[in-house]
Amino acid sequence: MEPEIKTEFYKLPVEQQLYLLDAQHDLLKSVIHARTGILPVISSLAATMLVVATFNEHLIPLTNLVRLIISVFLILIPLSLFIHNSELKIAQRKILNNITKYLGEDFSRKVKQTRYDKFIAWYPDIAIWILTVAIVVLTYLVWSCKF
Repeated sequence: MEPEIKTEFYKLPVEQQLYLLDAQHDLLKSVIHARTGILPVISSLAATMLVVATFNEHLIPLTNLVRLIISVFLILIPLSLFIHNSELKIAQRKILNNITKYLGEDFSRKVKQTRYDKFIAWYPDIAIWILTVAIVVLTYLVWSCKF
């Protein structure tokens, strides 16, 4: 089926080919932008963690129920970020595959990436893992502190 798609793509007028490629390119840019949009969320969640970490005992007593609620919310943070980031990566791969099908070749191998570009591409993953480790440590501290 893929050779048929390539053949059909090249049978289209050049204007329509460009339109299809432009649409895929716009989608790719949107997905990449959305992936980097995770970063402000991570920062906001990290700030929230600091508030939880400096929890004031006089506001709400730190009972086991409160510890459980805090732990659940903390664990949901990296879990939701992992899921969101994975969905964006899947969409990114699908768009790249569509462009490859249209062109009949993998153009992404021809694009030169600098180390900075590679770092930026991996930064959301790295930030999520760092946040996950911090949350695991914070969750442990929430349960290990005896008041």
